[in-house]
Amino acid sequence: MNAIDLADYSQTLGKQAKAASAEMARASAATKNVALRKLAALLRANVAALQLDNAKDLERARAAGLAVHIWTLRPENAFLPAGLKKAPASDGTQRGDSVAEITAYLVANAGDQGGQRYGAKLLRGVSTTNAPLRITELPKWTREHRKVPDWEWKHKDVRTKANCTACHTQAELGYYDE
Repeated sequence: MNAIDLADYSQTLGKQAKAASAEMARASAATKNVALRKLAALLRANVAALQLDNAKDLERARAAGLAVHIWTLRPENAFLPAGLKKAPASDGTQRGDSVAEITAYLVANAGDQGGQRYGAKLLRGVSTTNAPLRITELPKWTREHRKVPDWEWKHKDVRTKANCTACHTQAELGYYDE
């Protein structure tokens, strides 16, 4: 596998996704439906290959020492709490209010919510109107990690500032004090 600049690659993918999203937002419902049906057909036709690639990605992530957490929030009524289910649409789909579910999950697990002991510490001094997008940009995080040399972040066992488990052996349990 060729080495890639992960930051550049992520930036490029983000720009492409943003452009595609803007184009889809301007498209008619009929155009969106055609695109979604084609995408669904491609996904169904390539399930085995996609699962194999996903398994390889998981294996590489775990080999690099990254903690992998797999979860999903699905829009179908069968996967939603009773209060978020909706009646079937005219086309027979049964999509509930998944936006409300995702919003509720994000709000309940946000660092500024009550009961989030460590979150409150991280958010001290952070403007609620201009909060950083990454934990690594928070004042407390930068203070705690200011003495870590740049070469350490590039070490093969660390690779990224987001790989907390490389240094904090109990990070998966929420402990970062060692």
